Amino acid sequence: MSHFRRDNGRRSKLSPPGVVAVALGLAALLAFGDAVTGDRVFAWRDAVHTFPGLVELIRAEWVAGRIPLWNPLLNNGQPLAGMNIAGAFYLPQVVAAVLLPTGAAVTVVVVGHLLLAAAGAARIALDAGRTPAAAAVAGLAYAFCGSVVFQVYHPNIAAGVAWLAWAVCFGLRLGAGCSVRDCLGLAVSLACAVLAGDPQAAYLAGIVLVVWHAAAAVSSGMRIRAAAALAARLAVAATLAAALAWPQIAVTSEFMASTTRYADAYPVSVWDVPRCLRDPDPAVRSRWADVILGRAPPESSFYSQIYRFSLAPWRVLDLVSPALAGPLAARWTTAVGLEGDVWVATIYSGAVPLASCLLALGIPGLRKALGPWLMVAGVAFAASLGGFGAAGLMRYLTDVAATGRVTDYYRPGDEVGGVAWLLTTFLPGYAGFRSPGKWLSCLALAVAEMAACGVDAAASAGGRRGLRAGLAGIAVAAAVVTTAAAL
Repeated sequence: MSHFRRDNGRRSKLSPPGVVAVALGLAALLAFGDAVTGDRVFAWRDAVHTFPGLVELIRAEWVAGRIPLWNPLLNNGQPLAGMNIAGAFYLPQVVAAVLLPTGAAVTVVVVGHLLLAAAGAARIALDAGRTPAAAAVAGLAYAFCGSVVFQVYHPNIAAGVAWLAWAVCFGLRLGAGCSVRDCLGLAVSLACAVLAGDPQAAYLAGIVLVVWHAAAAVSSGMRIRAAAALAARLAVAATLAAALAWPQIAVTSEFMASTTRYADAYPVSVWDVPRCLRDPDPAVRSRWADVILGRAPPESSFYSQIYRFSLAPWRVLDLVSPALAGPLAARWTTAVGLEGDVWVATIYSGAVPLASCLLALGIPGLRKALGPWLMVAGVAFAASLGGFGAAGLMRYLTDVAATGRVTDYYRPGDEVGGVAWLLTTFLPGYAGFRSPGKWLSCLALAVAEMAACGVDAAASAGGRRGLRAGLAGIAVAAAVVTTAAAL
């Protein structure tokens, strides 16, 4: 039995109700109205030097009637389409690149995907029987939270967070029964994430669906036969997605086979162990488990990248007060060792969504119904910690107790025992990704959906009192943690 439901067997129209569309459109206009005019792009760090140039190359090749396979301007020539962040086969980007100036093409595609992300989160809420107002809150809380709106600097990831929401939407519908349209919708969503240059978003969407459906199955006592049928539907959609995205997968796989960026001499997952044991060098064979157990040699280059951009555990405070650590480019927490490299400025989703989420979780009946989303939120937050695994926690606490001061946030080996380490070590292909902080989009989606439930719960007199109490508590907490950070 699935927690997804359709009102009296009737599915809502695909287009969101007017109140949802107006709310999302108004928010986008207020936030980005002046950004989509002219030939400008959102600029931060190396993104400004990367994406406009790639879009211009893709435009030039397609206009000339050539498939954009080669980039002659980098490293004396290297694959262009094979560099998957280029999105050479992603239709929305190709059309925008051909029709608009380069800067405008990048910006319009980014803003469009944020709107698509909002619509996906709102659609999930509507499918669960939420009111239009609650669905609007879900859309706004997801697309305009700190960890998602930050992706205006990364067009491929902005596309990924949008298609992740829609993949989850169609995947949840498949839990209610077999539908060709929903299966195709899931396949297209996953394929679009890959074609847009964010295959990790497709992988994360699959994990989210497995976690959600597993939690729902345990809660509802789903029969083994029904669970197997659901798994088969999801597998069919994933296979179809791979077929749709095959041009991108093929050229990227060829590029990865010829580059050293994603290669290590020693295994970084159990799936690499057979290759290591076949190595003619006895020194390599003898160290088949070193990287997996956190004893990486200096030459393990990609291993050092896997756990970069992890989330510091204290950053959960961002939910009540944004930007506690100061300006993005000069965070005091990095200077004192409280966190490593920055991935997002904040994970803040807003006071109203957080209060609504807490309200829903405070009502026993709703808490049980939202169990799958709560499980997704927990897994996503734990995975976003990345290098801060069980070993790191023990080392960190021991160092603080022994020295009385903060030490390095992350050292090689700290990740052992953490969720990110488990995924990297045991899931096939997952070791090819980095940036555990990208799990924050899954956390944001879970918070948004629980918030939608809380908004509807606030319709009652008791719910309104609970919401007001929650907002007051958040205001006090925000004042306390912000003052502490300032001091």
